[in-house]
Amino acid sequence: MAALDQEIKEVFGDLAQNSLQGFGDALFGTGSPPPNVGPPTKAAKLEGAPGKRQRPSDNGSSPGFSGQWGNNKGRGKGNQQQPQLHALVHAMGRLIIRQETQLQILKQNSAWTLYLKPGPSGPVALLYKTAEKYREESKTKFMDTPVRAVLLHTLFQALLGSLQDISSSQEKQKVLQEKGWLNQDGLWNYQRWDGEQQALVIDEARPPVNHQDLIGKVGQFAEIVLNKDVIHRFNATHSLSVAKTGTSTFLLEVGLRAQGVELAWAILEAISGLAALQVIGLQVRREGLRRGGLANEVQKLMNASVGWRQPASQHDVVDFMEHVFRIMSPPQLQYSWEARLGTPQGIVCQDCINAWSHQAHPHALSTAANVLIIQLARYRCRGGLTFKNRQDVAIPATLQVPVFGRGLQTFKAVYSVAAIILHHGAHTHTGHYTAILCDGRGNFWETDDGRQAQPSEGLPSKASCDGYVIALTRRC
Repeated sequence: MAALDQEIKEVFGDLAQNSLQGFGDALFGTGSPPPNVGPPTKAAKLEGAPGKRQRPSDNGSSPGFSGQWGNNKGRGKGNQQQPQLHALVHAMGRLIIRQETQLQILKQNSAWTLYLKPGPSGPVALLYKTAEKYREESKTKFMDTPVRAVLLHTLFQALLGSLQDISSSQEKQKVLQEKGWLNQDGLWNYQRWDGEQQALVIDEARPPVNHQDLIGKVGQFAEIVLNKDVIHRFNATHSLSVAKTGTSTFLLEVGLRAQGVELAWAILEAISGLAALQVIGLQVRREGLRRGGLANEVQKLMNASVGWRQPASQHDVVDFMEHVFRIMSPPQLQYSWEARLGTPQGIVCQDCINAWSHQAHPHALSTAANVLIIQLARYRCRGGLTFKNRQDVAIPATLQVPVFGRGLQTFKAVYSVAAIILHHGAHTHTGHYTAILCDGRGNFWETDDGRQAQPSEGLPSKASCDGYVIALTRRC
C-alpha cells in the first residue's frame, strides 16, 4: 500500500499543491476576484455532452414518448386489450416508484452529494486536470487505483493543503472570522441553510470543530479513499470542463464492508455542513430521500395517465383541486349548488338554463357542508388570451351561506374563513401561489414556499386583490 500511495503522490500530488495558490488568491483577495464569491448554491441543470449517459431531466419529456397515453384507436380485437395494457403499465409504474423509494432508503447508508464552486475559488478545474492526467497515464501503464478514488484523494489533498496554509497565517484567520466561518476561539463553525434569509447561517446546534483535529480528519480521509472498495462511486452529474460555470454536483457512494469504510463515513458526517470546506468552494451533505429524475418522470407519466394535464407545467390551483377531488372523492366535499324554480307547472330544461343564466330564482346549497371552497372568478379569456381581474373583493372573517330547507325556504349557515390562496401574477400558468391562514379569532399567518408561517397584523391588504380561493369551515 505504501508503494501505491507513493505512486499516486508522484503522479497527482503536484496538481493539488499547485491549486492552493488559486484558492488563496480567490478567497483572501490577493488575486482577481471570482464572479461569484458566495457559498455554493444548488447545481444548475446543464445539457450533457453527446455520447455521455446523463441523468434524465425533470422537464416531463422523454425521447420517443409523446407525453400522453396511446391515442391510436386501431381496429379489430387488438384494441380490446387497451384497458389491460393501461392497467399493466400503471402497475409497473407503481412498482418502479416503490423500488426507487426502497433504493433511496438503502442509499441513506452509502450516498453523499458534493457541491463544488466553479472559478479560481472552486476545485472543478483541479478535478478536470486530474482526470486528464489520469487518462494520459492510463495509456502507458495499468492504473491500480480507480479514477474515482484518485479524484477524491486529490480533492481532499487540496483541502488539506489549504487548511495547513491557514494555520500559519493570522491574517487569513482574521478574514475567515469576519466571514463567520471561524469563531473568535479559532474553531470552525457549522452552517445551515436559512430559508427565510436565503443564506447560510451559523448552526448553533452543532459545536465548533478544532482546527488541528479537522486537519487530522481530512488527512485521514484523503488516504482512506485510496483503499480498495472504500469508494464505489464519485462522478459529476454532467460533463466537466476547465471553463465550467455554475455549481457542479458530484455523487459519492461509500462502500459498506471494506476496511476503512466506517472511519470514512464518520469523517464525512463530521465535516458535513462545516464552513471549513468553503475555503476550496466545497459543500458536503448526505443523500436525501428525494427520488431521482427518471423516477420523477415515471410519476409524472402516471399522473398524466389518470387525467392530470401536462404535469410538468404550472397549473391553475383550481384545476389542481378539481383533479384531486375527482381522484380522491373526499366525502366532506361532495356537495353542490342547486337552482330551484318556484313554479307549479312542469319544469322545462330550457327554463332551468335561463333561470341559472339570469339568476332570477333562489340559489343555495343543497346541504350545509362542513367545508366549503369558493373560487373567485379572477380570470377571463378573450381571443385566446387570459386576463386577470384584480378588483378588490372584501373578505370578512365570517360568511353566511344560504342552504335550502323545504321547498324554496332557506336558512343561513355561518362559515369562518380558514385559509385564502393568493395568486401573484397575470396568468394562471405563471406567477406564484401563497396562502394566508386564519384561526377565526382575528389572527392571521402568511405562508410561502420554504419558509415558516409568519404572523400578520390583520388580514393583509393584498388578499382583497390577489385572493383567488377561499376555504371556509362551518361554525353553525
